[in-house]
Amino acid sequence: MSQTPAASLARLKMAFPRWSIHRVAPGAGTGFTAWRGLPGGRSQSLHAPTLAELEYELRIAARAGPTGAGAGADR
Repeated sequence: MSQTPAASLARLKMAFPRWSIHRVAPGAGTGFTAWRGLPGGRSQSLHAPTLAELEYELRIAARAGPTGAGAGADR
């Protein structure tokens, strides 16, 4: 069964609810971005040319936690 880009984007949004995930606006470049707020008013943003690469980056960021202190640091 094939999956559309819109369905893949929706799946990522459900899998990473703390992240704001969007396609880069036409005319502003290509790819996808993700953003989340961190403690202390800081933020973290990611950019990737494809949804598959963005998912990979999101999984790394989720494993590292919001401070880079390792798994479970954002609890």
